[in-house]
Amino acid sequence: MAPILAHHYAEAVRPEDLDLAWSGREQEVGELKARAVAWLARAAELAIGRMEVDDAVALLRRALGLETDPERRALLWRQVGRASILKYDGEAFWTAMQESLALTSDPLERADLYAELAFQTASRRGMWMRRPESELIEGWVNSALELALPDSRERAKALIGKALLDPPASLASAEEAAAIAKRLGDKSLQSLAWQALGHAAVARGDYDEGYSWSVRNVALVEEMGDPDRLAYVYGDAAGTWPYVGKFKEAHGVAAQESAVAARLSPHHRLHAASSAVLLDAMAGDWRSVTAYSGQAESAFADNVATPCILGPVMLLNCALGWVQVGNDPQARRLEQMVTDFGMKGFGRMLAPAEVALATARGDVATLERMLGDFQPTDLDEVEGFTAWLDALVALDRRAEIEEGAPALAIPGSYLEPFALRALGYARGDDALIERAATRFAEMGLDWHADRTRQLRSRGRE
Repeated sequence: MAPILAHHYAEAVRPEDLDLAWSGREQEVGELKARAVAWLARAAELAIGRMEVDDAVALLRRALGLETDPERRALLWRQVGRASILKYDGEAFWTAMQESLALTSDPLERADLYAELAFQTASRRGMWMRRPESELIEGWVNSALELALPDSRERAKALIGKALLDPPASLASAEEAAAIAKRLGDKSLQSLAWQALGHAAVARGDYDEGYSWSVRNVALVEEMGDPDRLAYVYGDAAGTWPYVGKFKEAHGVAAQESAVAARLSPHHRLHAASSAVLLDAMAGDWRSVTAYSGQAESAFADNVATPCILGPVMLLNCALGWVQVGNDPQARRLEQMVTDFGMKGFGRMLAPAEVALATARGDVATLERMLGDFQPTDLDEVEGFTAWLDALVALDRRAEIEEGAPALAIPGSYLEPFALRALGYARGDDALIERAATRFAEMGLDWHADRTRQLRSRGRE
């Protein structure tokens, strides 16, 4: 009944009717407005719980049209921000949180707002047409840390935002956040901290530890019952478990992500589609990638108003699949869609698939140009390193392979056979190439194993 009560109370105090309907009854008008705002906010909260986010935002904006008290307006804007983040509307989230900040004077509440801005922007940086600058997020982190109390939830969330912004350099921040979450007994905060710890581990090349944190996080979030958080953690697992060769398990969590996303927003469903395509592309299962291409395009089209860099990355991986099965025109069409969409500042995320496309086509001139600008640096750029190694082989850059590949031959990792294959090619070492093929086969990556064995004669040329 909450939406019905909200509607009738709000209709009773429409600003354009006040003079006619309530002349001389100002006190009664004030009481009715308060009830209208309360029921609009309650109806919005329930709508958010049903993932009817657009309805929730409309209800909250109607409440803002009636509410005049600054503190209550600040709270309503905060709710608009929360609803916007659930549909991955980055611009609306920023606007709402800045409006709330402008109306909030309490230092601890301001710390919470800054921490939320920092965390959500750092963890969902792909939902803007132009990638948010690190300096902007760092400013929010610093503001939150200046205002937050020690051992507070606000401090922990700001530290998590800092850790996710720069995983290779922020292990201490993630560890402090995890310690605070444990002392507070806050499972939601603990999940976020474990996510940051997992990302920090992956960034330094400790994929086993990253996998361990992710497994623990999946179990924790399944206890919590938050579908938005669950979809995020499943997607995170689907993207990183292959780094330790856990492809079967990764397909399982990707399927779980898809099931959860089906009852959430179109943006969640885009993430799930991206997880499925990326997994098959990493495995070299090109028939499956191309079979998914139509669904991927639909998910991309459904999210033009709420952009996500995973959409263009997904389309490029589908294009790679089409090249591998011999349909270059279809691939070119998808690449043009990405170009026309025009997201800015995400070159490092798009480059792995772009380089892989040029390699698959044997386009030496394009590869030479791309490698002039593209060089992965952090060990969480796994897809970037695999594309880079294959490109070096295609360009016959044996000295560069010898310089860069040994550090990437991390035992038990997805990177290992790519590095071994490149080194085997550079040295003309058939035994090393066969070792790479065996490692691919052990992970169930038969296409990669077959392709590796084809390099034997090239390595001796």
